[in-house]
Amino acid sequence: MSKKVFFVYRYQILPISSNLQIRLDSNYNSIDELIENKNKILGKIIIDEKANYRGKGYNVISKHEASDGGIHFLRMGVEKMLSIHDKEFKSKTEFDYPNSLVYINNDPEQQLILIEHEFNAFYKPKALKNIIEKTWNLYLKEEGLTAYFSEITEASEFWDTILYYKGKIKALNFTFIRPNMANISGKAVNAIKILKNQSNSHKTTLGLNAPKKGVLENITPENEEISDLVDYQAKGGGNATIRIKGSRKKIKTSKKQVTFEVDEATIENVPFNKVSQVLESFINTMDG
Repeated sequence: MSKKVFFVYRYQILPISSNLQIRLDSNYNSIDELIENKNKILGKIIIDEKANYRGKGYNVISKHEASDGGIHFLRMGVEKMLSIHDKEFKSKTEFDYPNSLVYINNDPEQQLILIEHEFNAFYKPKALKNIIEKTWNLYLKEEGLTAYFSEITEASEFWDTILYYKGKIKALNFTFIRPNMANISGKAVNAIKILKNQSNSHKTTLGLNAPKKGVLENITPENEEISDLVDYQAKGGGNATIRIKGSRKKIKTSKKQVTFEVDEATIENVPFNKVSQVLESFINTMDG
């Protein structure tokens, strides 16, 4: 049975400035009101059939397939010309439209996007992710908002990397996107959130550096502050790198993005509420 693979990302929507410039045509009177309505604003962009998605030098064909509350499905593809032969062995050209299914959960406490890997349409899911992110931000900017996408990874992969280089780690660096989702923000992350909110920083780097002749110690799951930061970045809040003795090279702690593999028959020519159930059954395993 054929399989379909979905790559998982989390997006976070933030105000461009902490000081809202009130416009005559604005529907929002304060920064808090804007933040409260950020997902509603994005929802209108998602369902807009006139949204212009573009790659580098080519147009992306997009179709809003279905919505159910904060759940949306987009079909996104490209136009390609194929040279084929008929039964008389004569060649002719036909148009083909390979495409990827995109699932979006725009609930303020989820903000997940799953992108089907369709090789013939987009070489890598990341390419389509970049197109969606760029396009959304063009429209969000008009309302004073911006969105950041991050891969979701396994926290266990971070700890596997730390264990592999134990006794050799000279530096550990986290780069965080400002948290705006309570369900993925722990105590340590909330402390960073306060600092970021006061300075309007959207991305902040936290660096741990060992003494000149030493290495970092106590980087373990039992270290609650570090563990909290690891969980946040793994859930789509940023990324982390290390540097080891004798090298200036930064090593990514989590290289494998979370993906879901589903049977093609469960999502092809199936009502979208059923497709949503299939994908959400996999999403629920991320917290399990």
